[in-house]
Amino acid sequence: IVTVDCGSTSYEEVEYAKSIGLDIIVTDHHSIMDKKADCILINPKQEGCTYPFKGLAGCGVAFKLAQALRERAKLPKSVTNSLLDIVAIGTIGDIVPLVDENRTLAKYGLYELNKNDRLGIRLLVEAISMNTITLRSDQIAYCIVPHLNAAGRMKDAMIVVDLLLSKEPDRARKLAGELVLHNAERKRIQEETFNRCIELIEEQCSDCTFPIIRAEDAHEGITGIVAGKLKDIYEKPVIIATPCDGLLKGTGRSTDRVDMFQILDKYRELFIRFGGHHGACGFLMSEENFQQFKQQANEELAKRVQADPDLLQQRAQYDMSITGADMTLEFISQLELMEPFGCSNRRPVFCLKGVTLSNQQKMGKEGNHARFFAHCTDGSSAECVFFAKAIQHEELINGDARLDLYGTLQLNIWNGNK
Repeated sequence: IVTVDCGSTSYEEVEYAKSIGLDIIVTDHHSIMDKKADCILINPKQEGCTYPFKGLAGCGVAFKLAQALRERAKLPKSVTNSLLDIVAIGTIGDIVPLVDENRTLAKYGLYELNKNDRLGIRLLVEAISMNTITLRSDQIAYCIVPHLNAAGRMKDAMIVVDLLLSKEPDRARKLAGELVLHNAERKRIQEETFNRCIELIEEQCSDCTFPIIRAEDAHEGITGIVAGKLKDIYEKPVIIATPCDGLLKGTGRSTDRVDMFQILDKYRELFIRFGGHHGACGFLMSEENFQQFKQQANEELAKRVQADPDLLQQRAQYDMSITGADMTLEFISQLELMEPFGCSNRRPVFCLKGVTLSNQQKMGKEGNHARFFAHCTDGSSAECVFFAKAIQHEELINGDARLDLYGTLQLNIWNGNK
């Protein structure tokens, strides 16, 4: 058995596997807080590991094993290089820092992806109507990955395995269509859960520094996504707990400056199992410990906010101020040399200071997106699209006050026109 992205602390499971005659190789990238598995363990974060880059995603560690096997078997490099498209998707999708070796894996993986050699990915791109010449890292993160993840969230992850391995166009097209349907269902359930969780926060945690809610019927496959969206709205860490075989299963997402793992680690005796990192966590706990955990986690974060009143303040961070006149094709092509963008190598953020808006138009079914022109003080202007929060900021968008706009620059390519 070879594990991927898990197993570093599965000591008991590995001992049982060995007792029935199985050999185990664990490939993983998670921090090891408990007793580690006694087997071949490949994890750059384990104590004593001399591998120079510690930030590999789970798929990146598995790829290192594949490279070593290819080398030992004296096979050509093309054997593993042809897998880089999947490594890029996994690395971008796992939201690990896109720097150092991860950036290299993603960069060359995007080259492989854009050769269009993998039938399943090509037909998935076609099925989700992505009008694109070359795939970028943000399209992987916001379009491809959610569709691939939807299978495991809503039904069975083997659908994705079959799609990626398929050589038959009709079979691959059918599987890609299934992923589109599963993703649509995921979005529908996610929206329902999101709205219900807002009600629960308003009912149970309106004054909480750290909203921790119990959502009885929330679908386990989407609680992490919903927690992330709630975190963005309330600008606080959020945890959603759901019943699971007589216990409570929790998933949380945190803000940039609050280390969620550190807070949970203070109360590790309350959990049957828990893990995570700065921005996210997962745990299993007894029902009887929930209220105590909720109270103590809130008290701990409140104490930290008292010591640092700006801890939960979201600051507008940007790299430089520009005007509409600076937005040229040449400038954007220079920015693209820093691709692929992602976690820890974000797309540069620019500020247009003191602009007025015109030609405001609502976009999307719910009118939650907006398109408008921003007019700069030097007489130049820029076409802008504002995603996801147009309704909350409708008054500002449709007003005549001067605003500072923060955003990224991207080429708009349609029918071959840039």
